[in-house]
Amino acid sequence: MRSTYGPQTDKAGGGPYDLTYLEDLIDRTFNSTMEAYIRRFNKELFFTKHLDWRDEWEYRWVLRTDTGQPMFVSILDCLHAVILGNDCKEKTNEEIHRICNSQSIPVFRAYLHGWALSVFEYSSDETATSLNGL
Repeated sequence: MRSTYGPQTDKAGGGPYDLTYLEDLIDRTFNSTMEAYIRRFNKELFFTKHLDWRDEWEYRWVLRTDTGQPMFVSILDCLHAVILGNDCKEKTNEEIHRICNSQSIPVFRAYLHGWALSVFEYSSDETATSLNGL
């Protein structure tokens, strides 16, 4: 059995999440295989969003280098605030708050009350109350 993506079928069929079999790659190097794969499926791999997140607004960039080393990209100028989830552990909350506080980034926390969601500025004393009266 051959995959739908490989040396024999680079120009037809297959999708970004189909299987690729080892025998399809024997005559190719890893880099040449990945180059062809990324060239063909870059939109599906890097720029497709799950429907659950369709209302979120974001930017995506893909940076490719020849070094193979991680690249630091500062997001400080992009980040307006951090919202901690309802189930985020207190130790994690405090660490995130400490880091954000050092950069003057406001931190909020989401609280779920049955069907209602409240968001308040984060406070380590946990004295926030719901605007819904719950």
